[in-house]
Amino acid sequence: MKLLVRDGTLVTPGGLFQADVLVSGETIVGIGRDCDWTVDRIINATGCYVFPGAIDAHVHMGFVIGEFTSTDDFDTGTRAAAYGGVTTLIDFAVPLREETSSAALQRRIKEAQDHSYVDFGVHAVINRVSETIDEEIQRCITLGAPDFKVFTVYEGLALDDGALHSVMKSVRLTGGLVMVHAENAALIEANQARLAGEGKLGPYSHYLSRSALVEAEAVQRVLALQEETQCPLHFVHISAEKSVQHIQAAKQSRRPVTAETCPHYLFHTCEVYEAPKGALYMVSPAIKTDADRHALWRALAEDGIDTVATDHCPFNSEQKMKYATDFRRIPTGLPGVETTLSLLFTAWQERTLPLERLVEVISTNPAKRFGLFPRKGTLQPGSDADIVIYDPRPTWQIEPQRLHMNVDWNPFDGRTIRGQVRTVLLRGEPLVEEGEWREKKPRGQFQRRSVTSPGNRTTITKERSNIVGINSIK
Repeated sequence: MKLLVRDGTLVTPGGLFQADVLVSGETIVGIGRDCDWTVDRIINATGCYVFPGAIDAHVHMGFVIGEFTSTDDFDTGTRAAAYGGVTTLIDFAVPLREETSSAALQRRIKEAQDHSYVDFGVHAVINRVSETIDEEIQRCITLGAPDFKVFTVYEGLALDDGALHSVMKSVRLTGGLVMVHAENAALIEANQARLAGEGKLGPYSHYLSRSALVEAEAVQRVLALQEETQCPLHFVHISAEKSVQHIQAAKQSRRPVTAETCPHYLFHTCEVYEAPKGALYMVSPAIKTDADRHALWRALAEDGIDTVATDHCPFNSEQKMKYATDFRRIPTGLPGVETTLSLLFTAWQERTLPLERLVEVISTNPAKRFGLFPRKGTLQPGSDADIVIYDPRPTWQIEPQRLHMNVDWNPFDGRTIRGQVRTVLLRGEPLVEEGEWREKKPRGQFQRRSVTSPGNRTTITKERSNIVGINSIK
């Protein structure tokens, strides 16, 4: 079937322009104006922006933290993602006990298959280093996961500096990518012990125990290891100005380093932990100060931060408030997969930032960094027809009951939004149309990613989109 998205304003890293998008089957086959195209169906996008589908490269569906399991699984979480304009997400395969990273990867792919409404990938997690680390990394790459998340914190996940160095050397040889959750575990432990000894166990102590220094020291230490190994790095959920400064210095030295931040760090400050229900906002790293928030916005506007992802891992209010009097026991994680595009579009308008940059951080850059480009993350002939039509005219307020994430509260409750996701196509078929759900069953496909994928995995470069019209198609 041939479908035409007509009269919209296409948003690309290379600029904004009026054009029609011709889709044949699952693929974009032409972009142009006033072309003599014969189609089976027309979707009118007059007055709307047309984005490539958003890519949320950091989510945790059905994630277990101690006695708690996050409330969105692949069925509910990916449906909510689609309502928010996300057409591809990437989850994580965390090894269980003695499970290998490659075995965890295979298990996680099976868990998502036939349950995801959007296309999906999986990041491998390395939580131990053995003599077979090189072979294990290669197995994961063969399975379609060329990036490897490591932690500097959490029992059962954290790698010491020697293990981190070993992983970086091994991944560097394969052309892969290391993703880092950077926090100083020893500082957190010492801070928690001190605060507990002082009887300070409320949610605000979560921020005090995980200050900017906790993150920035770990970022700096990992960057020191990276300077010697030259392994491509991607820092996840960066929350502090000092961390951004370290990352920007590495970028200025033309080292292969990129970084992500999350909406909760862009829109909130640590004052949320002092509210009556401050426990709801528990997330790691902790939300920082207003100065940190402004620094993140500057970095996002100026290429110091490359991507925005949600770290989507929701817990309901009962789960969050169960141990509200002891911050050490509150499950950390926030909902976000449905609201990111709308939140950022609104902020972009208020800050008069170019929409070209918005599409970079939520779509094109994640596609390039994680081996999906140009199949995903762009509107051009040959790419998957993952298309979001965003109507900038409505205004509405975020309320948990009008959203589709499986959680009874929202960290952005009451915030006024400009514009609304109107229609979402996944590989040419509507998931959401005129705000209404259209898909009957999950048909999201596992996205096998390769270290040899086009789009330069070692750095993200600014370039004009390769958009051309194919006027010969009838």
